[in-house]
Amino acid sequence: MLGIVSLLHVTVFDWSWRPTWFWWFAYIWFPIGAAFIAWSQRHETGHGDEPPLSPLLRGFLAVQGAVAVVLALGLLLAPQIMIRLWPWSITPLLTQIYSAPFLAYGVGSLYAARQHGWSEVRIAVIATLVLTLVAVITSYMHSGLFSAANPSTWVWFCGLGFAALGLAAFVAVPRLRIATLA
Repeated sequence: MLGIVSLLHVTVFDWSWRPTWFWWFAYIWFPIGAAFIAWSQRHETGHGDEPPLSPLLRGFLAVQGAVAVVLALGLLLAPQIMIRLWPWSITPLLTQIYSAPFLAYGVGSLYAARQHGWSEVRIAVIATLVLTLVAVITSYMHSGLFSAANPSTWVWFCGLGFAALGLAAFVAVPRLRIATLA
């Protein structure tokens, strides 16, 4: 996604600057590498002998994923609307750049919701928890960019807080993440 957004805004890049070249290398190479890994593992469909994920965890991941994908699509396709709704000042280019991590967060959550057991989602859930906690902490550190009078500020902090608490609960409490057999 960042590669596509970069192609749409190729004129803003300073090609004499080394990080520009790294940016382009990364966002061309990473998708190729990910596609290769997915293709290489396409026949791995077996599940270990472990209990299935709980409906609660599946539902949490599905809702989290759907919300993040909708947000990503809004950022990508309707940047002018999202600029007015965003909790801090951003540009049209930045809205589209922000769409990529939100899309990855959402698609990753939706993918995890479809997996069988905890061993298949453990790393993704913990990584998503860490990412969410870093976003909460960083947002708090830059609280001067936010206005408490702006409803989107409340949506931002409450949404991230809810996601962090939910993910932390699934990581910390094994019975929440495993389906119970009746």
